[in-house]
Parts: sequence; structure tokens; C-alpha cells
Amino acid sequence: MSREPPPSADSDCRGLASQWEDARGPVFAQLLAGIGSFHDAEDVLQEVAISVARDFAKYDPQRPFVAWALGIARNKMLMYYRKQSRERLVFSEEMLALAGTRFEQASRRSTDGRREAISQCIESLDADRREILHLRYGADLSMAEIACRTHRSVEAIKALMFRVRQALTRCVQQRLASKDR
Repeated sequence: MSREPPPSADSDCRGLASQWEDARGPVFAQLLAGIGSFHDAEDVLQEVAISVARDFAKYDPQRPFVAWALGIARNKMLMYYRKQSRERLVFSEEMLALAGTRFEQASRRSTDGRREAISQCIESLDADRREILHLRYGADLSMAEIACRTHRSVEAIKALMFRVRQALTRCVQQRLASKDR
């Protein structure tokens, strides 16, 4: 007999996934800057992701998630250097902390602008397309479930989702480009 996780565990997983997606870029950039090797940085990134997932219950939501993940990344990078038995660090801990702060600030600016643009672009869609997005990402329904609910074929839903994603991508890019001017 299989037990389903409590509803809060599912929402915690979604919250973690969403926040990790925002933090992944700055974390990888910090690791790459500190380690220098793309492949080693990817390996350490995986270790960071595992630690973030394992320790997510310890995360204080009052603190920025990116800063918390960058702190874990700094620790994993230091462990990487110890494991590699290097005589000295390429960057001091102070330099790594400064780089982490800069990556966090850049990430926050870029994420806020993207979220605002995405929100505005979604609002600009017609009601039918917004409903399809809600069913897919808000209600987490499969393409087949959406097709059944909307009395359309799965192929029609897939094609519509493709067009909606393309339209949102163009819209967000245009809004971000016009904001940069």
C-alpha cells in the first residue's frame, strides 16, 4: 500500500523547484568563477542542488533564497578545494563572498524584471489561452487532462501550448528590451 505525501510536501517541492530555478544561474556562475573548470563546476552544482533539496526544510523564508543557495555553494566550493588537495584557493573566502553578493544582486534585478514582464504578458493573452496556461501550470494537469476538459484533441492542446509559449517568449523579450532602453 503506497502512501501519498501530505499536500504541503507537494507544495514544498514546487516551491523548492521554482526557487532553485531562479537560483541555479547565479549559483553556477559563482561556481564557475571560483573553480574555473566548467565540468568541475557542474559537478559541484549537482552537490549544491542535493544539499539545497535535503536542507530545504531548514531554509528561512525571511531570507532571500538565492543568498542561502549561494552560501551553500560557497561551502561546497571550499570542500571541492579541500578534496582536490590544492595548496591554496584561487579566490579567498572574502572574494567568494563578494562575488556571491554581486551574483545575488544581479539575479534579483533580472528575476524581478522577468517576473513582471511574464505577468504582464500573461495578462495580455486572451482568456482561453490564460485558462490553458492555468490548467497546465496552475492546476498541474497533463496535456491529455487539459484536452479532455476543453473538449479538444491532445495534438490541438500541444500546438496551442507551443504557440502560447512562443508568444510569451516574444512578449517577455520585447518588454525586457524596451525596459533596457
